[in-house]
This record gives sequence, structure tokens and C-alpha cells, in this order.
Amino acid sequence: SAQKTFEDLAKSKPTAEHYYYLGYFYAKRENAESAKANFEKGLATDKKYLLNQVGLGEVKLMQGDKAGAKAIFDEVISKSKSKNHDVLYRIGEAYISHEGNKDANEAVRILEMAIKLKEANADTYTTLADAYVATQKPENGKEASKNYSFAINKSNGQSGKPSAKQAELRLLVPNPDYTDVLKEYKESMRLDPSYTPIYRKIGELYQKADKLDSAIVYYERYMERSERSEEVRYRYAVFLYQTKKYPKSLSELKALEGKVKYPEYYRWLAYAQQKNGMSQEAKANLDKFMASNPKATFASDYECYAEIAFALKNQDEAFSNLRKASEKELDNDKSVAYIE
Repeated sequence: SAQKTFEDLAKSKPTAEHYYYLGYFYAKRENAESAKANFEKGLATDKKYLLNQVGLGEVKLMQGDKAGAKAIFDEVISKSKSKNHDVLYRIGEAYISHEGNKDANEAVRILEMAIKLKEANADTYTTLADAYVATQKPENGKEASKNYSFAINKSNGQSGKPSAKQAELRLLVPNPDYTDVLKEYKESMRLDPSYTPIYRKIGELYQKADKLDSAIVYYERYMERSERSEEVRYRYAVFLYQTKKYPKSLSELKALEGKVKYPEYYRWLAYAQQKNGMSQEAKANLDKFMASNPKATFASDYECYAEIAFALKNQDEAFSNLRKASEKELDNDKSVAYIE
């Protein structure tokens, strides 16, 4: 829906601003080529509209050229004399938007400049808090929480996003109180029922607690409110597996074959196939996932291999994989079963 709106605007009124937002849309979809084309059109239309230059810096970042991105960002900040809130905000946001090419410390630096300007709003503070979280430094937890609180105040308590994210912070501490987090999630939902991700967050928390009926109810609410993109459908398929809806999970995953780029797709497809008695197919897809050189393998990967081997009457291989599984740190998914 957003894509159509931005495309229509750029076509009917080809302004620098409209080209920027179309390019920004493509950047969020990780389509560097289309993003760059629109940012260049916008810059050619009006060189004084600096956000298109910011966009070209973001494209460099997406392509892994961090030095090139920083050179462009520094130039734009200099041109704006560090006084343009939108420039600073979009640069800070860009630095934490693309997996594998993040620079959370630089995002914090830039966004700290942005919040000093009078135009700073709830989104500015929320993104600064996100940047502190992205540093993955425990000592930055307080700064993240503080800025989520500022964001809540800036929105007069009407935005569910910062309150939900502040509650989510509590899941990062040792031995979190999951029941309190659930209550905070539901309060965020009450304040801002239009904030769609809160339904998924509640569903996932119930799933971890093994409250599967409640989990499905909230995840279905999330799906009802979401555009059914491949990413959303993939997330839903994984959730169906986690809530033991194995036939439905397999059906959803098969429908997405060739449409999603995540290597983990083949992990979940293999898991679902094994639960549906398709051992040969499961082994082929789990092998494909393992061949993608995942950053981390889980005990569940070897447990799946063991189940496959048992089904195929290969006892030695099954026990070998069970030993590998036991060597992996056990998942903590069942540790929240006391949620009321």
C-alpha cells in the first residue's frame, strides 16, 4: 500500500520530497538499486533538499561501504550546520536499519545531536533508544529506557511503540519478570491498539510460556492487522510451527518457497517436514540450511537430524546427533511457563 502511494505521488508530482520517500521505501525493503535511482532523481530535481543525499549515503551503507556512507553523511551534516533535525534523524535511523552494516555507536552520536533540536519528537527519542539497545552494551540499558520514557512523554502516552519497546527491554535482564512484561504489553495495546507489532509480541510471549491457545489468538490478531507480505507470512509460518500447528506451518512454508531469502527458511521447512513424516525431504532441506554456513546452529538442528535418522532406521547416526545436541546450550524457551 505504501509503495503504491509513494509511486503515485512521484508520478503525479515529481518533487524532490516525493522521490525521497519512494527511495526511502525501497531502502526499507533492502532494494538498494531502486532506492538509489529515486534518490538520484530527487537530488537532480532539487539539490537543496538534503534528504536525497542522506538517502544516497544510506545506499552506500546498504552496500557495505561504511566509509563512503560516512563521507556523504558528514557532508550533509556540514551543509545543514547540524541544525536540520530530519537530516540528523534519518542518518541516525539509517545507521541501525540494515543488518550486517550497522554502526550503533555512530547512530547514538548523531541522534544525540538530533534530540537537542526543538523539532525532536517521540520518534527521535524512540530511535535513539533503539540505537542504545543496538550497541549491545549492558551499561546502555539505562539510556535506552530513559529515552523510551522521553518518547512516551513526547507522545502524551498515546504511542504504543516506545512503551512496548521499553517493556521489551525487561526481557534482556537476567531472570526477567515475564508476567510484568505481559502486563506492560497489554497496557501498551490498550493505549494504542493501532500499534500492530504489540499483538505479535504478546503472542510470542504466550508461546514461550506454552500458553498456545492464547498465543494463536494474539498472533491471528497481528495477522489481521498486517499486510500479508512474504516477511509477515514467513514469521507466521515459524510461529505456527512453534505452537505445534505442524501441518498448517508446512503448508505456509511451502507456499513461500522461492519467495523469501532467509537461509533459516530451510531450517524451518525441514523441521515442519519432519514433524509431518517427510524425513527424506526434511534431511535434504536441513542439509541445505547447514550448507549456508549459519552463524549459529542450535540443539534443535541436531535433534531434528536425530529424528530423521531414527525414522530412516539409522540408529548410529541418530545417537551421534543426539550427542551433538546435548553439547549445545539448551534453549530457554520453556523458562516462562509461570505466566498467568
